[in-house]
Amino acid sequence: MQKKRRKVTEKDVERWIKEWLELVENGEYKPWLEVREVPSIGRSRKVKGIKTGHIHHFLSDLEYYIYLMLEYDSSVTAIYEQYPLLPRNDTIEIANMMGIRHPVYPQSSTPIVYSTDFVIEQRVASGEIIRKAITAKYSTNLATDKKETKRKLHLMEMERLAHAKNGIDLKCITEKAINKNMIYNLKWFIQDAALDNELVQFTKDWASLFKHQIMTKGEAKLSSILKEISEAMKITYENSVRLFRHNMWNQTLKTDISEKIELTNIIKASDYFII
Repeated sequence: MQKKRRKVTEKDVERWIKEWLELVENGEYKPWLEVREVPSIGRSRKVKGIKTGHIHHFLSDLEYYIYLMLEYDSSVTAIYEQYPLLPRNDTIEIANMMGIRHPVYPQSSTPIVYSTDFVIEQRVASGEIIRKAITAKYSTNLATDKKETKRKLHLMEMERLAHAKNGIDLKCITEKAINKNMIYNLKWFIQDAALDNELVQFTKDWASLFKHQIMTKGEAKLSSILKEISEAMKITYENSVRLFRHNMWNQTLKTDISEKIELTNIIKASDYFII
């Protein structure tokens, strides 16, 4: 899909929408905005998704942190970032109704295709899968001068109303809602979300040994327990660490991840439980 940046004509937009819809109809999701197309806030990233398998494009650290939490959340079944609000007439009509100016492409008068940072599919208690939308905003960007803040809030309301038209709730998440320790842990765990076949066969035995060790020890350094497991299973210490991260990411081994988890931590049996 070509860049959607400057001197955009109506024909350009129509072509991009047609291309995007054809991709989706063929089972291939592609974000409406990609990292090469827009300025990023913080570090932009391209990451291969675990749940969807497609390449995710994140335009800020905040978006990446939200993604980590969504990937880890077992109730979330699919994650789509930079999701376009189509048909475009919805946001145009809502902007007119609100009496605000609809965003246009730079150096043109063509209304943009507005996109939402995340649209997710989530399984709720009834077993039904519903869609939810998330917009990621840095609080500093919502606390600028009054005129700019008012404009941003109006656009968020336009976005919310466009989703509401399709029965989708929109939630705003700022960096203040992000637990830094949790993100630290998830960034560490996700490295071994998947294991090669040679190592994954040890997963259940490793978890059983981990449970036995912490029950027996009562209290010990995490690195010491992982080393003892590696010796008992005749695997390397590095692989024992990988199996720890794998079990933590896949939640077959659970603990409070709002506290930073490091190999030097002293842990006790009551801290962890096995699924």
